[in-house]
Amino acid sequence: MIDRFENNQKCILKDMKIKGTIVDKGGFNSYHWIKVNNIDDKIKISISKTKCYKGFSEDYTYEIGDSICKEKNSNELTIKRDGNISIHIIACNN
Repeated sequence: MIDRFENNQKCILKDMKIKGTIVDKGGFNSYHWIKVNNIDDKIKISISKTKCYKGFSEDYTYEIGDSICKEKNSNELTIKRDGNISIHIIACNN
């Protein structure tokens, strides 16, 4: 039951459309969250893998000040800064 709850929490992000700037971030262990400038609540985030990247290092995820974009019902999360781009796959088993 806990696994299903955890997966549902991860998949909340999949259902969202996001376009904004990361203004805060935090977390510990497997729990991570971001705050986007035009969304009131913190968003739980879990990245399963990096699909591709240009300019960033392979293990780069996101930092405060990065632009973030994600279409509704998509597992792809795009991070941009100063011409650099990385596309990540969010952890959601739906």
